Amino acid sequence: MKGIQIRYENKVSNVVVADGIITIGIFHKMGKAQIDVQSVIYESSIRNIWYNAFPIEMGDEISIKIKDISESSEPKTTIENLKMKRPNTKLEIFQEVENRLKKKGLL
Repeated sequence: MKGIQIRYENKVSNVVVADGIITIGIFHKMGKAQIDVQSVIYESSIRNIWYNAFPIEMGDEISIKIKDISESSEPKTTIENLKMKRPNTKLEIFQEVENRLKKKGLL
């Protein structure tokens, strides 16, 4: 399965999600920078966090690769029972609009 491999400070984290989303964010606030790496698994309503507001400095090297990964590394934190569902794909949105228009006789 496709996932991401993150290398930072000699630590390697593998992140893969079958039906969900992986987010990587680098934030800068008041002269300080930090990185977040999280995933959400829609089917089981779980958020996994590998880096959460982790401080980074100028000159730090972070490597991110897209790879075939069989299993994720152990996350730092897991949050269960999220009130989140998978967003509709563009095709699903198109089909919903198409069906509504057909019901109204506009198509």
